[in-house]
Amino acid sequence: MTGTTPQLLIIAAFNGLLLSGIVKSLIPIRKKWWAWALLFSVCYFSVTMIIYIGDWINLVPTVLVFTAGTLICGEGIFLEKLAVSFMTASTLFSVSAICDNYVGLYIPFPYRSLVKTAFLLALFLLARRFAPSKGYRLSPSMWRLLLLLSAAPFATVISVVVIASDFYIDDMHRETCLALLIIALASFLGLLWTTVVLGRQRELELEALFGEMNDRYYRLMEQQSFEIRRLKHDMANHLQAMAAMGEKRGQYIEELLQKEAFRKVFTWSGDDTVNAVMTVKSSVMERDSIKMKASVEIDRELPFKKTDVCAIFANALDNAIEACRQLEPEDRKIILESGTGKGLFVLSVKNPVPPSGEGRKGAGLPATAKEDGRNHGFGLRSIKETAERNGGSMEIKSRDGRFCLLVHMPLPRDDKNVV
Repeated sequence: MTGTTPQLLIIAAFNGLLLSGIVKSLIPIRKKWWAWALLFSVCYFSVTMIIYIGDWINLVPTVLVFTAGTLICGEGIFLEKLAVSFMTASTLFSVSAICDNYVGLYIPFPYRSLVKTAFLLALFLLARRFAPSKGYRLSPSMWRLLLLLSAAPFATVISVVVIASDFYIDDMHRETCLALLIIALASFLGLLWTTVVLGRQRELELEALFGEMNDRYYRLMEQQSFEIRRLKHDMANHLQAMAAMGEKRGQYIEELLQKEAFRKVFTWSGDDTVNAVMTVKSSVMERDSIKMKASVEIDRELPFKKTDVCAIFANALDNAIEACRQLEPEDRKIILESGTGKGLFVLSVKNPVPPSGEGRKGAGLPATAKEDGRNHGFGLRSIKETAERNGGSMEIKSRDGRFCLLVHMPLPRDDKNVV
């Protein structure tokens, strides 16, 4: 920046903070000091770069640096970070091109940085006001859609800057470039609103899933209550029958213990969401002849979103059930252990690895064994995203024919589960 002064450095640093805030409002940033430092450095570099139409020397490397910085510093899946990078880059570089090529004709260089500040401040306030709620989640297909939508304004800005060689000698061409840059800038609002709508839709889908599981859980609870009342009413008759049976008494007791009131266990923990998921999935496992050994030491409600708890337990068990279905009935067994302690929530799910599952990998995660692979296989990715969004992590291991999924998330310091 020729003629740099302390005032210009302060303005540039403020612009870098605004751009960092825009990125942060759209994707979570890694909870590492170096990630925040790198993001600010990349944003500072990007906002101070002068973008002249018809001169690609500055634009191309700046785009690469900004995209790489967003991918490194952001959390979430690759599609998510790339879509946000394209969305933000098209906005930033359209603002820079307008300021450096049009505003610069009327306002001297030291002062047009303030115009860029005004643009970025307005975009920052819009992003803060209308951005999706913190911790929102979109499916990979939704992020793919947003990436395609973001690619259009991104390509428009690149094309205007790189291809427009007649900018300085053709007035009509200059006006056309301005119109295209304004359209690319305005598209940020549409993309932001689309992200909000998709985020709400995804949240409603998860809430509907949770509601359905809760409904099934309470229906089963009601059925159990009815079975207990009926068993209590018939207990006198059962005792009289056993007293007169003699040698067949043992068989009669065995049949009695198979009744619903004795077999079903609904209160797995002190968290209603865990109970709902475990009850529904245990019914599925019983139907598929899958044995489950469960140890759940959670004595109160977990301090996480119910949809997050539901997603973690349901997807973990679905993954194990899917694997067990490929085994012979006598080999189908799932071991689930979960609890809270020492400031952590931990979930461990183990299951045998089917022969077809060995060596199946996808982006570091086991691929789905379902035939409709394009619409399945996102369960583990969902668990990973949920855990990381809550400050935790997911680990997977496959050893000696056994698959192990481990999820751990820190409990809030003010939660009663923290020891």
